[in-house]
Amino acid sequence: MNLFSQSTPTGLTDVLRLPLILFVLGLGIWYAGLHIESRTEKSWPKWIAFLPIAIGLIIGVQEALQASDYVYQQTLPNTKTLWGHYGALGLPFLATGIIVGWYLYLRRSGAYDRLF
Repeated sequence: MNLFSQSTPTGLTDVLRLPLILFVLGLGIWYAGLHIESRTEKSWPKWIAFLPIAIGLIIGVQEALQASDYVYQQTLPNTKTLWGHYGALGLPFLATGIIVGWYLYLRRSGAYDRLF
């Protein structure tokens, strides 16, 4: 995905590359923050994970708005690429759900000490 040009994507990887990288980066930062928390009792580093997820959300909204345009839809090579635009919006929400669910699970079960 090229943020500075108006060229249409040629495949699914052009649409989902950056949102998927930000998805993995956000979950990786969350996991590393849990390790830091278990060793030093500082809980703030894990919340930095929402920065790449927020950037992914901004990119996903832009992709979904593009996909809603009928003229733009006609320039796409196939329907997979069209659904990839909506997947780019869904990945940040999925990451947020995973992080919130993980946090609630750890908080409720007290499993911080058992995981590491």
